[in-house]
Amino acid sequence: MKRKIIGSILTLCMLISMPCTAFAADDAAVAQSLRESEPKEAAVLSGKSEMPKVQKPGEAENPRDPKQAGALENPEDPKQPGASENPEDPEQPGALENPEDPKQPEDPKDPEDPENPEEPDYTVVPKPTTSKASAKAIRISWDSSQDDCVDTYYVMRRGTKDNEGSGAWKTIAKVKSDKEAGGPKNSYTNKLGSSKTQQYEYKICTLSEDQTVDTREEVYAEETDLYAALGTNIKICIDPGHYESINNNYGWSGEDGKYPYSEGAFTLKIGKALKKELKEVYGIDSYMTRTTDRISLTYGGRTYVNGNLDQGNVSVRGRMAKKKDCDFFISLHTNSTSSSKKIWSQPKSVNKVYIFVNQKAHRSAQWMKTANAIGKSLTEYNQESGIQTTGFTKRTKNQAVLFTNLANDEPDGNGTVVYRMNSRGSDYYGVLRGSHEDGVPGILVEHAFHTTKAMRKLAVASSELYKSWAACDAYGIARGFGLADAW
Repeated sequence: MKRKIIGSILTLCMLISMPCTAFAADDAAVAQSLRESEPKEAAVLSGKSEMPKVQKPGEAENPRDPKQAGALENPEDPKQPGASENPEDPEQPGALENPEDPKQPEDPKDPEDPENPEEPDYTVVPKPTTSKASAKAIRISWDSSQDDCVDTYYVMRRGTKDNEGSGAWKTIAKVKSDKEAGGPKNSYTNKLGSSKTQQYEYKICTLSEDQTVDTREEVYAEETDLYAALGTNIKICIDPGHYESINNNYGWSGEDGKYPYSEGAFTLKIGKALKKELKEVYGIDSYMTRTTDRISLTYGGRTYVNGNLDQGNVSVRGRMAKKKDCDFFISLHTNSTSSSKKIWSQPKSVNKVYIFVNQKAHRSAQWMKTANAIGKSLTEYNQESGIQTTGFTKRTKNQAVLFTNLANDEPDGNGTVVYRMNSRGSDYYGVLRGSHEDGVPGILVEHAFHTTKAMRKLAVASSELYKSWAACDAYGIARGFGLADAW
């Protein structure tokens, strides 16, 4: 009788909550059957394993169990308090984990799981900066903020075709990291075999700090190629004409003042856009005589500011080309007529593109080609945008047209390449005279006539005009250096 009572009590215990580990083996088959009948959650999204959802405290695992206070616990739910420990998991006593239960949290980067491998740590360096170091060298500089994660930097180079990287990458230098993040930029100077125009594409690859990951490997190519930059041994001096709000119609009323414009302000916009276009599209380095509305230049031990570089000492602007080791000089302007009547109300037919060349450029087929390319592309853009009706006449070496006010002001006259001399037989414009006397070919671009309402209207409408003009200027410069085909 005593045995039967004890037996009944044990049976009741098993039915209620099965707390005794002695019955775990007898119940394994049933538990396994229940688990296999449950639907398994999807654990893959976009080809990568996703962390399974972890039950929040107080949240019901069983959607049919609202987990209200006093609710009956499911005796078959192993997650209920008091559930038996898994005897097959000796490392976590009392834990609930079952290696076959898809609901259990898993390590998303288990190195032993072939479907979810550990992704190695590696460093991708931002796009490097390229610049002309000399006629026979290109300097490559890059960020140092990740030096503590890198053992070695690899300077990579390849050729170009149509101003885009082409061919296989080659390692041209190894630069050891100082292992300290921040500080001065890293740099390397790529020495060239000659001073002829050369253009390459560069990128920086890395060897990880623990020397296990080399991003020169093909598996990293797609990502590292995104941070490649063009570089050349060319440098341009960009001179945004005048300064501040010189040559403006701000005080005019009616139609003449309807579209406020300043040549000094607008040429700065063209200059900044040109610098960006030259670098990003062609890899050409540049220096700007001013980057704000003011201008201040030091030459020959003296510093000149604003009006001293506009009404006097203008040649200093052109001389900065040689001082900054530039290969070409370009001064950016918009034109006006010599008429004193209705100066801001000239007809659209007066509008034309004039490219003034200094003597050095005029005597060179190469730079006359640049002048023609800029003039032709600007004219086509101005015609398409509706601000100009006249055309452009190309000129060859030593055949530029002598400037006259009559030709400048006449309606329906074509734009062209022109030169203008002073009474001493030198270049009339100081900026061109300064660059010529220092042996640098130079041009002054009159993009259009700001005295026509059509041009001013487009200038204030959006950024389209100055960006498009900059693209035309950059194309012509690249054409002169052999980096662009005929338009």
